[in-house]
Amino acid sequence: MDHQIETLEASEAPELNKTYMKTSKRLSNAVASKHSDKLAEYENLVYALRQELETVDIIKEHVAEMYGITPAELSLKTNRRDIVWPRHVGMLLVKKYTSIGLLDIARLFGRTHHATTLHAIKVVEIDISMIPSKLKQVTQINLNILSDGRFQENQGDQEGRPSQTIRRE
Repeated sequence: MDHQIETLEASEAPELNKTYMKTSKRLSNAVASKHSDKLAEYENLVYALRQELETVDIIKEHVAEMYGITPAELSLKTNRRDIVWPRHVGMLLVKKYTSIGLLDIARLFGRTHHATTLHAIKVVEIDISMIPSKLKQVTQINLNILSDGRFQENQGDQEGRPSQTIRRE
């Protein structure tokens, strides 16, 4: 079987090189555009996550202040009553003001299971419906959070979940 090998004439080389360069440039631009879009998407996700974590810090600060403990104590692996109730309130408020999942909320408060967050929310909702002093405390924390200069509540995201923004100075 004979294979013919074509040889390029010297005059054809510059034209082939121009075609190659144009094609290469178009591909590079398409790839760069695709990567640029992905990078912008990741930057937006990182910014949103940073905002949510700042919101968690704001919530922890206000909850800890109300109950006379430090924000770090909310994440201790302890079942002391003076820590458990504030932790439960913090979990409820993080769920209310962020789109962070139950497991991640539990982890932010030093716990390991999503069911802990569900239990905390249930306990707080029951207690504030039955004990006026606890309702007053949670309401005051809510007001403190909403009046914090770093926190601004939005209408919610596309899926109807509450969301917020942290103003940068």
